[in-house]
Amino acid sequence: MIIKYCEKCRKEYKAYPKNQVIRRFCSFECRKSIYTKEMKTKMGEIKKEQFKNGLKPWNTGIPFKSNDALDRYRKEHNGYKMENHPMWKGGVSKINQKLRSSPEYQSWRKGIFERDDYRCMDCGERGGELQADHIYSFSKYLRLRLDPLNGQTRCKKCHKAKTIFERLGVYEYA
Repeated sequence: MIIKYCEKCRKEYKAYPKNQVIRRFCSFECRKSIYTKEMKTKMGEIKKEQFKNGLKPWNTGIPFKSNDALDRYRKEHNGYKMENHPMWKGGVSKINQKLRSSPEYQSWRKGIFERDDYRCMDCGERGGELQADHIYSFSKYLRLRLDPLNGQTRCKKCHKAKTIFERLGVYEYA
């Protein structure tokens, strides 16, 4: 550390060598008090004069895309909707994605949270990042997906831990 002197109060203070050029005042109060209203208005006037005298925004002179170019772009890419898009797969989306965004699933999830009083069943944390967890796997037990008895509220951390233990074969339900 090096010793410096405040530009306002001339008080001695220590600063790291890398900050010796940047830091000029011993405290925020000293720094704040040096900029008066008069000084701020004067700085504003100086900036206005600089702008009038030729200081221009960074994007001056860069041409804007004309309407013709924009229309051409739209015509080229408008054909890429649905069937015409190279990645189109016939309107197929994953069944899990459709089910999880359905109103039935959303009401199941909300019902689980309300029943468990928005509290994690493992750690007891209330609120936070809660997730509705299926006791019996969502992918393996198709008939139990929307069964209210097959759900419990877990926080994100506990749900992740349970999933990892299930994959390791340590955490199983009879």
